[in-house]
Amino acid sequence: MVIGLLLHLYQPPWQYASVVTNISQSCYLPLLKLFKNKKGFKVTVNTPLSLLEWFEKLRIDDSIPQLKQLIELGVVEVVGSGAYHPILTKIPAGEVERQIILNELGLGYFYGKTEGFEGEDSMLIKNLGGFFPPELAFNVQIGETLADLGYFYTVVDESSIDQRPSERLFKLRDTSLNVVVRNRDLSLCLGFKRDSDPKDFMDGLKFLEEQGEKFVCLALDGETFGHYNKEGIALLDSLIDECLSLGHKFETLTTIVKEYETDKTGEVREASWGAGDVEMAKGNLYPKWYQAKNNLHQSFVTLEELLSSYFASNTSKYSKVDGAQTLGNLPIWDFNKVSVIEGLTMEQKSFLKARVLFDKSLNSDKYWWSCADNDYDANVIKRALELFMRSSEKIADFDDSLTDKVKEIRDEILLKLKESK
Repeated sequence: MVIGLLLHLYQPPWQYASVVTNISQSCYLPLLKLFKNKKGFKVTVNTPLSLLEWFEKLRIDDSIPQLKQLIELGVVEVVGSGAYHPILTKIPAGEVERQIILNELGLGYFYGKTEGFEGEDSMLIKNLGGFFPPELAFNVQIGETLADLGYFYTVVDESSIDQRPSERLFKLRDTSLNVVVRNRDLSLCLGFKRDSDPKDFMDGLKFLEEQGEKFVCLALDGETFGHYNKEGIALLDSLIDECLSLGHKFETLTTIVKEYETDKTGEVREASWGAGDVEMAKGNLYPKWYQAKNNLHQSFVTLEELLSSYFASNTSKYSKVDGAQTLGNLPIWDFNKVSVIEGLTMEQKSFLKARVLFDKSLNSDKYWWSCADNDYDANVIKRALELFMRSSEKIADFDDSLTDKVKEIRDEILLKLKESK
């Protein structure tokens, strides 16, 4: 059987530096070492801009050069995603495209060619064909956007497929986009393990093989290995060895899609990987995010809508750049470099920084950590709120009324937090 393993590696923009450092030492760096040393092993990895910024900022043992080398060797395939891990199905179409394109720029900046291709902006990465929707939140509109942007395939959870068992690979109806269906049971089998014994996973793999399955797609948080599961690196090591010894193959998802590509078409329904069959039956598509009766969630939605509307109406006023540089050639997430861009006024630079801070504020984690089922994490919520405030403060000089509205909602959220204790 061919195994397509997709590991989602991610840290939110508001994360503590010490946490990123600790996870890098227990998880990210050991994973890179494992990838490098395993012969005959290939893996698909999502490293969104949010994580790559942390790697650069903390200078974590040449993690980016190591990843770049593994990509060039064909051991690692990287995929597109949202730059700062928003739930794409819940934000406006303009914000969806911006998050995807900004992430492409980030991947190109850190992994790709920065000299510039003839006739194109620089910071491009070749062969970026796959896509990982954050939280595997997906619907038809996201699929159509990905097809329009030239993506070759996306991964979805089984919850996005109405009827099961179903095809594990098909084309989204009326598009060119291939849809790869994640095997939820085997993915969760790994995701929730807390030891190094691969037996239950191997039993599941054997069952699929006996059912005539030719390939399986596994998608889970990469932090499973070494962070959530302290024995996770040993687990993955032994699992890979056992699979290879039995004749199974590990391939990138692009290779699998090309090998098994079909003309069969299919439908998807809106879902996320947090929603199992029980939640879907109740219409609860986002069990840990966007809860209708969660006042904190509703306040965050209001903040997102308020700032999204503002930027949609005002971006064109401040985006024109005089001179040779264009924003498509610049790491606009790096404020030190934004500050010295030629051809921009101080007002434009402030607006550009505000825009990026809002990009970062759209991360899904603020919903997760303000979910009553998880117990509120007041510190995380406050750090998430800070991104909204910093964004609005950057544009206060030419719209202080927006800052006042954001501050009012922030204070309401802080009061709710205090009352919930």
